Amino acid sequence: MYNLQAGDQDALAGLVDEHADAVEVTAPFLHRINQIGNLDSLHVIGTFANPPGNRLHQGGPWTTFVYAEFENWNQYWNLVWNEDATFAANLSGPWPTFTLIPVEDKRYIAVNKSEPYGTISLRFSDGCIVTGGISICADR
Repeated sequence: MYNLQAGDQDALAGLVDEHADAVEVTAPFLHRINQIGNLDSLHVIGTFANPPGNRLHQGGPWTTFVYAEFENWNQYWNLVWNEDATFAANLSGPWPTFTLIPVEDKRYIAVNKSEPYGTISLRFSDGCIVTGGISICADR
């Protein structure tokens, strides 16, 4: 297993297209880690579809937001993926500003009021969050 946090030169091996150089793809991440210094942790926030009209759509159909915590700084990476689920690009901004609503085991819907993410309508009823035909209720 490769580890970006440990500084592995080919940390994205297996996630890049077979014709891409994993060391070259990983270099910008390692450069940023070395530039800021003292990486404490990496958190995968979630992966979202990039629908047509979304400015990230031209990079690929999905974006994974990763939050890097450093001793004195924080950094977001927007990892965009190709149709074949290989790494396409690391695009800058926007920082994700959304709330994740669980819709089933390990599946969430993102709720946001601004582009590039879509919004969903929800309502609260009898202690549950209701959206479309889905109800999310706390254990009673």
